[in-house]
Order: sequence, then structure tokens, then C-alpha cells
Amino acid sequence: MGVSRRDGEDRKGSARPNPLCRLFFNHRRKPRKPTSELKESHLAAYECAVSIDFLLRFAADHPDTSLTTADIVMKIIKPATEPRKCRFADLTEVVLPSDVREPDFFVSHCWAARFHNLVALVCSHLEGADPKQMFVWLDIFAVNQHGGPDQVRDLANLKEAVVRSEGTLLILDHVVSPLERVWCLYEIWHTINAKGVNGLHMIIPEMASSEMFHTFQNIDISKAQATVPADRERILASIEQESPAGLRRLNSTLQLLMILKPSGTRFEMDGQMNHIHPSAWDLSRFHEWVGLKPEDPHYRAMAVFGKDGSGKSSLCAALLHSAHFHATLACREGVSQSLEPLATMLNLAYQLALQLPIMQDYLLEYLSRDKNLSCLSSPAVAFTKLVKEPLEKVLATDSELLTRSHGPGHLLIMLEGLESAHAYGCLDNKILTILRKELKQLPSCCRFVVSSNDSAQYDSIKRTVVHTFDPLVSTPPEMYSPSALYAYVSSGLNFKLRFEADREAIIDMLIKKASGDMVYLEIIMDTLKYDIVSEQTLASLRAELPASTEDGYQRLFDKWVSKLSKSDQQALRQLMQVLAASLEPLNMHQILLLGGLSGLDELNEQETVQRVLVQRGYCLIFAFGTLKSWLCDKEASGPYSIDVAAGNAVLSRAAYNQLLGGSQGAFSDLMASISAAASDRSNMPGGEPSAEIDSYGICKSMNKYCLRRVVAHLCLANDMERLETLLLDLQFWYRVLVSGNGWGVVEDLAVMAPRQSPVVYDMIRWLTRDLLELTVKPESISSLVTNTPSTSTTFSSTIAHPGGLPPLQLLNPDMHWDAELLTFTNSNRAVSSVAVHPQGLILAAAGCSGTKESAKLDQTMIDLWDTRVGKHLGSLKGHIDSVTCLAFSPDGSLLASGSADYGIRIWDSETTEMLYELMGHAGEVTGVSWKPKPVSAPLAAPATTSEPHAVSNGFTSLRNVGREPSKLSLDSQSRTLQQSTSSSSQQLLASSSKDRSVRIWSLETKTIISVLRVEAKPQPVWCVSWSPCGSFLAAGEAGGGRYGFDAVVRLWDPLTGKEIMGNSTLPHQLGGVQALSWSEDGDMIATAAEGVHLWNFQDRSLSWQTDSQYGHRAQAIAISSKTKMVVSGWADGSVKTYSMAGVLLFTMQPQTCAITGLSLYQLSAGWLSDRQLLVYCSSDGTVRCMDMMLASLIADAEVEAEEARRKKLEEGIPMETVPLLPTQTSLSLFGQSPLSKEISLDDATVMGLVPESLSGMAGHPLGNKPSYVESPIPCSSPFPLDDGDDENMVLPLQPHTAKVTALCTHSGSKRLFTADESGCAYIWDLTSAAPIKRLPSISPPCRINHLAVSTSGGLVGSAGQDGIVRVFERHAKWRMPTGMKGHTAPVTQVAFTHDTWALVSCAGDGVIKLWDVKSHRSIRSIDMKEFKMECVVMSLACHPTSTLHLVTGCSDGSVKLWSLTRTGKVEIQDLKRHTGPVHGISYSNPSGTALITFSYSDQCVRHWDVENEIETLCCEGAADATLAVVGALPGLMIKGGSGCFRIQDMRRQQMKAGSKVGCGGRQLLRVPLPGDMADVDCVCNTGNILVVSCDSKVQLWKINEGVSYLKFLADQ
Repeated sequence: MGVSRRDGEDRKGSARPNPLCRLFFNHRRKPRKPTSELKESHLAAYECAVSIDFLLRFAADHPDTSLTTADIVMKIIKPATEPRKCRFADLTEVVLPSDVREPDFFVSHCWAARFHNLVALVCSHLEGADPKQMFVWLDIFAVNQHGGPDQVRDLANLKEAVVRSEGTLLILDHVVSPLERVWCLYEIWHTINAKGVNGLHMIIPEMASSEMFHTFQNIDISKAQATVPADRERILASIEQESPAGLRRLNSTLQLLMILKPSGTRFEMDGQMNHIHPSAWDLSRFHEWVGLKPEDPHYRAMAVFGKDGSGKSSLCAALLHSAHFHATLACREGVSQSLEPLATMLNLAYQLALQLPIMQDYLLEYLSRDKNLSCLSSPAVAFTKLVKEPLEKVLATDSELLTRSHGPGHLLIMLEGLESAHAYGCLDNKILTILRKELKQLPSCCRFVVSSNDSAQYDSIKRTVVHTFDPLVSTPPEMYSPSALYAYVSSGLNFKLRFEADREAIIDMLIKKASGDMVYLEIIMDTLKYDIVSEQTLASLRAELPASTEDGYQRLFDKWVSKLSKSDQQALRQLMQVLAASLEPLNMHQILLLGGLSGLDELNEQETVQRVLVQRGYCLIFAFGTLKSWLCDKEASGPYSIDVAAGNAVLSRAAYNQLLGGSQGAFSDLMASISAAASDRSNMPGGEPSAEIDSYGICKSMNKYCLRRVVAHLCLANDMERLETLLLDLQFWYRVLVSGNGWGVVEDLAVMAPRQSPVVYDMIRWLTRDLLELTVKPESISSLVTNTPSTSTTFSSTIAHPGGLPPLQLLNPDMHWDAELLTFTNSNRAVSSVAVHPQGLILAAAGCSGTKESAKLDQTMIDLWDTRVGKHLGSLKGHIDSVTCLAFSPDGSLLASGSADYGIRIWDSETTEMLYELMGHAGEVTGVSWKPKPVSAPLAAPATTSEPHAVSNGFTSLRNVGREPSKLSLDSQSRTLQQSTSSSSQQLLASSSKDRSVRIWSLETKTIISVLRVEAKPQPVWCVSWSPCGSFLAAGEAGGGRYGFDAVVRLWDPLTGKEIMGNSTLPHQLGGVQALSWSEDGDMIATAAEGVHLWNFQDRSLSWQTDSQYGHRAQAIAISSKTKMVVSGWADGSVKTYSMAGVLLFTMQPQTCAITGLSLYQLSAGWLSDRQLLVYCSSDGTVRCMDMMLASLIADAEVEAEEARRKKLEEGIPMETVPLLPTQTSLSLFGQSPLSKEISLDDATVMGLVPESLSGMAGHPLGNKPSYVESPIPCSSPFPLDDGDDENMVLPLQPHTAKVTALCTHSGSKRLFTADESGCAYIWDLTSAAPIKRLPSISPPCRINHLAVSTSGGLVGSAGQDGIVRVFERHAKWRMPTGMKGHTAPVTQVAFTHDTWALVSCAGDGVIKLWDVKSHRSIRSIDMKEFKMECVVMSLACHPTSTLHLVTGCSDGSVKLWSLTRTGKVEIQDLKRHTGPVHGISYSNPSGTALITFSYSDQCVRHWDVENEIETLCCEGAADATLAVVGALPGLMIKGGSGCFRIQDMRRQQMKAGSKVGCGGRQLLRVPLPGDMADVDCVCNTGNILVVSCDSKVQLWKINEGVSYLKFLADQ
């Protein structure tokens, strides 16, 4: 028994304190007296707090995790102290002198809980603190457990221990046991009285919403119990006596703490006052703002903007003490809870509820009704339900409440340190977003004080705050108190002056020299304190002052750091390099775990190091914000400079080793982790989770930092070997996903990863596709990674693990990644326009998001997306009609949007604020274009012949954010355009409209400076674009039969407002000009009308045009002279790419809806930088980003490989020896990549790809250098119809282009038959998992609803949407058969009799028909109406052994067994249990005695005993898609659903209460589907091959019995 000493203890028995923590830890606590003194004096109980280090050692020495705290006392504490009858803390032979001091935190807990969980939760809450320097007060160690006077005295000191600690840690379990104990209640009450609610830290284990709600309801402190009843009565009476509503209010406070889990910020803000005392500030400006009237424009907010070192945080702390703030929200870098919107909203709700008791009651009333705690689902919901609505109810109930209780009648809310949430820019500043969107909606009585850094990099914060609230802006220097500042400086002048009369002048000189820079002032004060050793004069002192803050840093380091030994200097430099390289503030614990930092133990000059580094919230940071920048500037800091790269190298190695130091992520370890995560919680008392304790704490803060930042550090270090190893480790990704850091890590990888890496490419493609599913269900990682291309590194990494194959193995994975990178989908509306930021990082789409209530309103929305990872960045709302066009300014700072409301709005693209509105058009705005920045000399143009058009008198509207629009009249004597454009820096915007004009706007004056309109027969203008040099404008006009004239592209000289002399128009024969685009060099203009036209600008000649086809017009166009491509979007949904010579290179047709806009762009940074990318939008509500070069390579490779296969087949080579496309094709995007440099293509040829063997990069499809040759042009469908034998077909791997609607298999011939909604059907070989034959297509195209194959496999029947039944015959070489007509409604299902005597069909007309498969005639018809049945047959199945027996599922929920006779008699047995239509039916055994049915409506799968006509099993909530029963493993059912399919156990039966029907269907395996496969449409099986279809894709999965746990389950 006892606690052993740790290694490293000296001979005197005390452990060596960590030098860093000794330097920066606050030594305000009274240390324990030496052992010799303890014999004569006795420590008070409040002085007996133990260190976390001791607590961890004690727990490690007693590893039994089942022991409760009471067990620890009875079995360990009391026996150890029995000889001396003392406290455990008094056992100096066990508890080291350095282990006992006054408390940092008081711990309130329940003895019935497990002790190891207590240690785990305490250490997790205090992670980051050094275990040897953090002390907690625990009664089991600090109180005598033997009764008597000593125990009474110790308990009397309990209140003192609470008061002397910084706060109380209240340790709760799932049944809130501590709140049922009166002594815990006593501790809580004293904590609140002494330190307020912010001093109470409620530590709650993770629990589900239902558990949390149950716990919330169980909180009732009036039922608290005590071992001694008198203690209970005394404590409860004391609380009631101090406050009439004490118990009730305390109870409600604890309930809110339980749900909202707020983070206290008041104490942290108080700590800022140690820097500058509140008396140093003149707060008169603040009090003037407080006294403003509501009608004043600055009433809502006051903003404090200051640079680093100006004292803005200290000023905010002073404001907190000068006025009553109702809520304080402080953003702190590295404190995730302070940067999360949801946590911020909950914190705000809690603080306001404490200030307004009535609001507290409203919150509790709402929470008691919200059983699912939906208010915690998102920041927007939390704001509405927990802040806005309760506050509005409070004010509506008692309008005078604020005046009575808070004087001025308003609520003050502080948001401090907004720059800390600005790591990824303004669009990703979540706290700024909720300020702009949610907090702005609070009642006008809510007023805000906002602070932020005033540096240029945070200018967007300032703009957002100003646009949102129009605040009273102030800076810290404006609020310094001259007298207090004078006294502060005077107190620091502790040296003698030759002339004391100079003292005042010196102080004034120092204050003036500082100019509000408190950093500079502190450095001066510190330097003068120790440098001045003799009497000084004013002149000599002035000469010694540093010239700047940087010069002051130099003096500081010369004075202090230079005195350190070389080893100490090196240790300090290493430490500063690590701190400078860290992406988040590092705490003491993390620094100790890094490794690679030598000499920290020798860094013992406390006074020196404290001048450079300080500790804040357990984190070590630079003492001054600008010090880091100075140290990183080698030229400025000289010998004191630090190398950030070296610090990053230390961090990257440490993070990598921390995560992969042991197991290299074996697949078996991953599956064990997933199994553990999916298992039920431990069945210990209270359902508490088990805890693992080690010497560094339970939740290692270093591990958390590593998970969040290891990828970023490896990318910055360019350590590709470690980076790729880490990325291919599935266990790493599982831990990242479980920790909730998935999006952040993927974003770091996409932004920072070096190019030319196949592993990085594959990982980003996979994660951006499946991250939504992985975020919700991290355990899906092992399934989703197998659904990646078979030649990708992600797919290869899965089969390389020793865990073996997964339960299901995909037999036909994609062979390469699609060219489509990202897809943003919203099916509720069309996307009307799209624009890309000049740097390619932001995508703007009009109408891409919104609500379902009003489609018209949705069209007014503009969404912003991150083009690298597909993250939604924000939405722009303001237009009152459809947004028709978008354009980013040349520098990307502004976004212009045109609308059908006749207006143009200018948005700040970084803050998403609407800056102003330009009104002047008299019709719908159809196009907007910014004048580009001049990059070359203007192109020469002929002189104009016509007089310039007069500038029409119009008006503009300037709308400031948050205010009503104000109209600005256009001066009738406006300046000429020449004068307006005299400055090359002026921003100009051109807009086109259906009002038959083009207008040019000056963004500086917000006015129209020119109107371009032809005099004779003006036409509506549909598009407009500036030339790249900014010297010309091209405008596309309407035309065609509707307008009675041909359309033209009119060329303008905007400088004069005249048409260009000569050929100023480019005529188009048909239709209007929908879109136009200039090449980068300005030589060519591409236009989209009924066809695509390419024009030479110099001579206005037509280079080429495509054929015009009525109804298939081009609607969008983009041209690139760099890659020599013209890309067009068409009304039929296709995207066609042409060479500059007019040769069609390839066609993409991802949907059938019209393309409404497209744009070519390149990313300036990230994993796809410098590549030619395409974004296009469609009227089906999608926006798609494509890799153009990959699309080209894939198209060319398909053509070439197809030709190669055809030649081999013609030479008589057997089909099985011919490689399938694109399995053996290697597509290169790395090495000498065509995407990373300018490509020169022959205008008359197409880029082709020579097939290569699978070599290098483990067969990676993007890993080899390509060779380009000429190849044929794909001008027709790649799915040819061949009337020959089915073994000689050449088809791609995924043939369907439309949604697959029917599947069926034939196990004997190993054939799969598929059909889609366009009427195309294919035959697949299950052995090769590839299509081998395309059946003749139905003409006109018609959906095939169902397929059935005969027993021999020679016949395939189809059910057509056109009401026709067709039978394809193998002996007829699968030619199109004669349709069997007879149904008057769409045929829903077909089935062959077991002997192929007949084909049975059912349709929506309520008729069942039997067809002779030879004569194609109807043998028999069964009309449901003849049997007086008012229902329709939805599904059917033929008996497996009897020709004259079949079963049908009907729309009324009945299952009917039909017995047919040769004489025509019909017998019917009716089984009815379903409450909705029966959509699927199948015999489940060869004898036909068992039957399975399912219904979408009642979500039930039912199992029937046919002979006894009874239901034997019901699986509720199971039938969300077509089902199949696995033949290889009887009793298992496959069901498909949204985004996945499942294997369920149909054999495990459990009797329902009060029913004879068994309830089963336990889920055995869930297989998620990739991001582009949203829903399972059809499922079928044969043997151990499972087939599922999702949209147009067909996947074949093999059930691996040998390695799967499915077989084990099936055998049980």
C-alpha cells in the first residue's frame, strides 16, 4: 500500500519541478512547509490540495477501475492513516512536500462514483496545465477520515478551501449523483456566493440528447440527502435563509449549466487588468456612448479597434468594471469553445438568463418541452429558441424590466477579440458571421461593445462591424487617461535625475514618444529601470531612447538575452521557434511532450525569459504581439532571429511520432476501434464510460493538437514521405473524424499540400466526396474507402492491411476518378448564373441554396463556396427578384450581381455585406462585367464614324447595409466619360439589360457615366463583356423570329461611347446571343447563340461556327487561349469542348437540364493550383466543378482503348484476353503534367493517350507520364449496337447514363441484366463484373420499370412505362422483339413461370396478364374489378415449382395467392397485414412455402408461412427500398435505403408483446455509398454476388464468406 515516488526525484525526496512551469506559474499559493516543520505545526485543511501529478501517480498505483471513491477511502485511505489517525495529505512518506499546496480548484464529487472516472474528468478539464503545478482540493485527501475533533475542524475549513480556490469543479455522472448529496450542494452554494456562477465548472461526461434531457429533468436539489439528517436540514435552511428563492433559483441555475455548458470569460478578462490598471483609462467616451438615445445612429454599438500592444484587451477589462455588462463573449485563439458559434450562442443564452430571472424561467419551460434538445442542433436554432424568442417574450411581458433592474433600460453585450476567430479569413470567421446574421436581429435594447485588431489583415472585420451596426469607433490611445498615464510612467522612473525639474518634461517626452504604443512604453520603462545607473539629464536621456518598438526589442534582447549562456540562448531560441511555428497556442504540457527541445532544464534565468514569453490560460505566448514578427525578420533581429521552418520541423516530427509512434494503423486495430466505439457503454454504476489513465493525463492535449494540425505541419515542412504514410493510415482518419476535426484537416490538406502527389490527390478526391457521410458515421470509413477507384492509392492501401478483405468486396469499382471534382446540388430551383473569384478560391452561384417555401424568393439568393473542398462560405440576400448575372471585380474584393428587379448590387466578397445598389436600368439586368486592370497596351481600333451618344438622365440608388436605400440623382451636367476614366485606378462596371442599353457605372461616384444604345431599332442586350485590355466592350443582342431581325454582337469604344468604325457588329443568323467570352490575349471572341461562333477581333471575321439545330442552342461560352479550348454549355444539358480550329474534342452530359452558365478558371493555391478547371451551372439546381484536362484525357483514353479492343477482336483474339477500358489505362496528372504548364495543341488534332501498363505508383491511374498522339474524335454515343453474339461486344464499365430502374440476375449463366429510365438495357458478365451487351433501345425512349429472366436464361422480359411488355430472346441475338400490347397503363412488374410456359405481367390498370412467350399473345387476363376488388396489383412473383400458382401484392396492402386451373377457374387466398401498398414480393425458399413482402408506406418487411397462411416475422422500419434475400447465406436480407444499403438478419425472432408475430431484422452490416451515389434504387442478388444500383451506376459486391463475420452470424 502507498504511492511510489516517480523517477527523477532527488535524494531529499522531492521531485524536480519543471523549469518552464516554474518560470511562468503564478506563485501566489503558500507552499507546503518542510517536513521537519510539519512535526511541530499542522497544515490547515484548505492548504492540503494535492497536485495533478500526485493524483495520477495515486491512480496508477491503484489500477482497479471498478473502485468507487468510497472504496478508495475504506480500502486505501483509512488503512493507510489508521496508525496516526491523520489526513492522507499528512503522510509525508507517501505524499511529497511538493505535492501539497493551497488549491487552484476545489473538487465537488460523489463518493458513489468510480474514482478513476473522477481522475479522468478532472485531468481532462485541466489539460494543458502542468501536472506538478496544478493543485486540486479533494476531501478524501484533505479531510481526516477517522471522525473526532480533527474531522470537525477540517470540515469547518471546507468553506475556506472553496473561497481560496479559483473555482469549483463539479463532477457529474449520467444520473447527476452529486446533486443528490447535500454536502455537494453546500459546496456549490458557497462557490456561487464567493465567486459567482462563473466560478462553478460543471464537468459532464458525453451523453446522447435523450440521456441529457433525462438528466436535466432529474435535477432537483430539494431532494438532496446526507448521511446525517441534521446536516441536510441545516444546509438547506441556510440556503433558504440567505435567499427566499435560493433553492429554486439554484436548481434552475444548475439545470441551465447542465444543458448550455457555458464557458466563463469574466475571470479571464479580469486577468487583462494586470497589464494596465483600470485607472489608466479615461472612459468618458464610453459613458457618453452609453447615454446616447435610441434614435442616434451609433446607439447600437461601440467598436474598439487597436493594434497589437495598444491595450485594447485591458481597455475591455476596464469597461467590464465600469459598467454592468449582461454578457461577455471573449474569443481566444486555441480555446475552441470560444470560437464555435453554437457554444457562443449557448454561452450568451446562459449569461442573459442569469441577469434576467424571468428569461431563465422561459428557457426552462422551453427546455422541458424540447425532449430531443433540438435547440442544440445548430447556432441558428439555438439563437432563435434560446436567445431571441425568450428575450422578446421577457420584454413583451414586462417592458419596464430593464429600466427597473438595470437603470438605463438596455442590455450590454461585449464581444472581445474577434481577430482570434479570423484564422482562415473573414468568410470563415464564425463569430463574425453570427454577429452579422443573428445578433443583429436582437431587440434594439441590446447594445454591443466589439473589439478587434486594427491591422491591415483584419480590415474585413472592421468593415463588417461598421456595415452591420454603424458603431461609435474608438481606439485605446483615445481613451488613455493623461493623469493616470503620467502617474504610471512617473512611478517607473526610479532613477535619479541631475535636475529634478526635468522629471515632468521626461515623462511628457516618453508619453509623446510612445504615441499610444504601450509596448514601446513598457520597453522604455523596463530599459530605463536597469540601464540608468547614474544621474541623467533630459538631453542625454533623449539620446538613449529607442527610435522604435523594433529598436526597443533590440535593446531588450541586448540587455537580457545576451547575458544567457550559449546553451540557454539555444534552448530559448528553440522554444521560440516552436511557438512561432505552432498553428495554435501551445500549453506547457504540449511543449513538454514535443521532444526535440534540448536544454529546457538549464533555462533557469526566470527574470530574462519572462520578458520574452508569458503564460496566458496555461498557454505560452510571446510577451508582445509584434515580437514574433520582429524575431522572424532576420534582417531586423540579426543574431536573435528565429527560423520558423526549424520550429515547424520539430512540430511535424513530434506530431507524426505522437500519432504513429506505435502501431502503423493496422486495419485490425482500426476495426477494433470501430467496434469499441459502436459497442454499448460500460455497465458500471451510472453507466459511466471506462477511463484509461497514464502519467500525462487522460485526454492528452498534445494528441488533440496533433490530430488537428499534423497534416498542416507536414505540408509546411514538405515532408512528403511522412505525409503520405499518415494519409494512407485509416486509423488516423478515424480518430480525426471521431474528434470532429474532419473538415478542418481536409481543408488544411487541400490548401497547403504540395502538388505532384498521387496520394494527396486521391485522398482529397475521396474525402471531399464522402466527408459528409464520414462526419456523421466515422465507422463507415472502412466501407467507403473500398468504393474508390481500384487503381488509386486509397484503394490499394485498404487491401494492403493485415486485416484482410472487408465483409463486402466491390467487384467493379471505378478505374479512375471522374473529371467532376465537386458538385453543389439543390433540386428546388435552377441556378441562373455562376462566377469565380480571380484567384479561383471562391465560387459564387445565384439560386444555389434556399428554402422550399418560396421558389421565387430562393432565386434572389447568392451562395459562396470554397472551390477546393466544397465548403459553404455564406449567402448573400437582398435582391427582390431572380438574380440573373454575377461577376467578381478584377481584384476579387467586390462582387456585382444583376437581377430581374432592374437593380445591380455591389457586395463585399470578403465580408458578404451589401455595399450599395445601382438603379438606372428600366428592364431586367442580363449581364455585368468589370473593367479589367490594364495588363498590356490597348488593341488598335479603327476610328469611329458616328457621334457619341448623349448620356441619358437617369438615377442610381446607393444602399448602405442596415439602412434604407437613398436615391442619388445623376447630375444632368455629368462629366464626360473621358474625364471619368482619366484615372486608370477607377473601377468601372458595365451592365446590359432588356431595356436595350448598356450602361457604364463609376464605382467611386456610384453614378452612370455613359449609356450605350443604338439609335435605329435598338434590341434587348443579353450579355456584355470588357476586352482583356479594358479598351473595348462587346455586347450580345437579341434577335431571331421573335424580334424580326438577326442578332449581333456590337463592339463599342467605351472611351468615346461610340461603336467601333468599320465592322462594329458580328452578325448571327439565328437566335439571340446568349453569352460571349474574350480570349486572354483579346484576339478572339467566342459567342453562344443557336450554335457556337468563334470570331477574330482584329478583322471581325468568323473563324468557324457549329451547326445550328433548332431547340439545341448554346447558352454559355468560355474560351482560353492558353489551353486553346472553347467550352460551351447547351440547352440539352451537354458541355462541349472544341479546339481553336473548331474540332469537337469531347462532350460531357451529366444531366438533361439546360446549362445556364459556365466559367474557366485556375486556382492560385492548393492541390489543384495552375490547372485549367471549369465550373458550370444548370437549371436542375446543380453547380459542378470539372478538371478539364482530366476530362480530356479520359475521353481520349476511352476512344483509343476502344479502338485498340476493336482491332484485337477483329484479329480473332478471345474476349477474355482483351483488357477492359479503362482498367489498363494510365492517366497522368503528375510529373510533367499537362495541367501545370501551357499546352500547345494542334488545331486539327485531338489529344490522345497511349495505353500504358500498370507500373509505378502501385498502378495509380494518375501516376505516369502521358504520351500524346492523334486519335479519332468521338462524334457519337460510345455504346454501339451490335447484332452479333453477346460475347463480342465492347462496352465501357459504367454504360448507363440515365437512372437505373431495373435489375435481375441469372445465376446459371452468371449474367446480370440492367435497364434504365431512358429504355436502354444491358447484359453484364458477373465473373468479370463488366457489361458485355447492349440490348436494342426502345423507341421512342421509354422507362423500363422491371426486368425478369427465365429459368434457362435465354429470355428476358421487360415491363415498359408505355404499357408494353417485351421479351428479348437469346436465340434471336437479343434483337428488338414485337411488343405485347394489352395493358392500358404502365406495366409495373413481370415474372416468368418456373417452366417458362408463360410470362405474367401486372399494370396500373388493375389487370394481370399471362403471355405466351412464343406467340407473344395474351393467354389470359385477370381483371381485379371482375372479382370486385378495388385495388391495383403493385408486385407479383411466380411459384418456384408450380406453373399455375402466383402471388401478388396489391395497393390496398393485401397479399393474394392465386391458383389458376386449365379450365379457367381462379382461386384466391387473401393475406392482409400491410397498411399500405405492397411494393415488393418474393418467395424465400425453393419449395415456395415461405414468402417475403414489403411496403414503402408502412415501412415493414413481413415473412409469411404460405401453407398455414400466417405471418411469422415482421421487421418494422426496414423497407425503405427494394429488397433481396442473399442466396449464399439463407436468412439474411438486403435492403437499400438513402445513401446506403444494409444486411439484416431475418432469422433472429423475438415475440412482440400481445402478438403471435415474431419481430426480427437485426442489422448486421451497413454499407454506405459514395457522395455521388445518394440513393439505392434497386437491389438483387445471385449466389454471393449482391447488385445495387444508385442513379446511373451499377455496383457488384461480393460477400466474402471466408473473412467475413456474416458467415459466423449465419451459422449461429
